[in-house]
Amino acid sequence: MSLWKLPTKYEEWCLQNRSADELREAARAGGMRTLAEDGWRLVRAGITTPAEVLRVTKDQNMVGGFDEDVAAKLGVRLR
Repeated sequence: MSLWKLPTKYEEWCLQNRSADELREAARAGGMRTLAEDGWRLVRAGITTPAEVLRVTKDQNMVGGFDEDVAAKLGVRLR
């Protein structure tokens, strides 16, 4: 398991009560992947299954729109 150490800049932003959207955008700009994106990468590598990614990221799917359309764009067959 790997942990992501929050860079000092973002720690300061948290203390300044920056919005979750600002923090998310900054993390993405710094190269962070979402759990769903990394899950689909693992599906393509043959390490996990589409069903497992959908199960684990079901909350993200509802909020972030990461669904079957995105899986299709990544070349992952869900059925």
